[in-house]
Amino acid sequence: MKHNCRIFFLIVLLFSVHFSLEGFSQQRVVIDHVIGVVGNNAILHSELVEQQRQLEAQGVDLGSDPFCVLLDDMMF
Repeated sequence: MKHNCRIFFLIVLLFSVHFSLEGFSQQRVVIDHVIGVVGNNAILHSELVEQQRQLEAQGVDLGSDPFCVLLDDMMF
């Protein structure tokens, strides 16, 4: 009987530790990130995506790799 109580107590303890640590862990969420820097100005990923959306809405053909085309344009 004592052995069963110890096993039960250990299981409860392990679950308690697991769930308490899970509550304290924080998941990192990236909101935006810098993809280039020109002088003192940073080029953000969200700016590049917004530029791509605007040009595509206007019917502009950005080629096979729009990310590179737009980043090149934004850097110069």
